[in-house]
Amino acid sequence: MYPKVDLEILASRRKAMRIQIRDRRALLVMDMANVSRPVLWAEDMWAKWKAISPFAKLAAIPVGLFVKRKVFPKSGGIIGGLLRFAPTAFNIFKAMR
Repeated sequence: MYPKVDLEILASRRKAMRIQIRDRRALLVMDMANVSRPVLWAEDMWAKWKAISPFAKLAAIPVGLFVKRKVFPKSGGIIGGLLRFAPTAFNIFKAMR
């Protein structure tokens, strides 16, 4: 069969490989926690949005537009772009669910 020295070398390599696999799995778990954080935040916000009364949602639209006009007068930059693409983003988010 194999000499004892060769078997010991293989055993030490196997042990080192198992340690490397364990460390990589731990890193993978940490990375997945970081990646899933925005998804968890979005799901939490969606649950809060669903808990709000439909009448409150309808009332919030004019109030939000009024506040936007007072806080950001004549802004067509970032805020205007976000408001312009909000329905599209909402539909994409809805389709992903």
